[in-house]
Amino acid sequence: LTSLVDLTGLSGAGRQVESDRLLAAESNQSFDLSAVPLLSIVLLQLEEQEHLLIVTTHHIAFDGWSLGVFIDELAAFYKGFVAGED
Repeated sequence: LTSLVDLTGLSGAGRQVESDRLLAAESNQSFDLSAVPLLSIVLLQLEEQEHLLIVTTHHIAFDGWSLGVFIDELAAFYKGFVAGED
């Protein structure tokens, strides 16, 4: 499940409370191992230019090496996006 949650209408304290609640909910979710995906991505929009990305996965989907590759590639894509690259 991939979703965007807009928290810009909340006060600073309200955004913190709601982002903490959503983070806890995501970290406590169960995955159905007989179905895909074994990955959940939620993007919280905190302010116009401030976001929080929550990536939750079952440990069966990533080992230590592949998780490192995923993080490195995500960081490279983000740096390219910020630099205006394709």
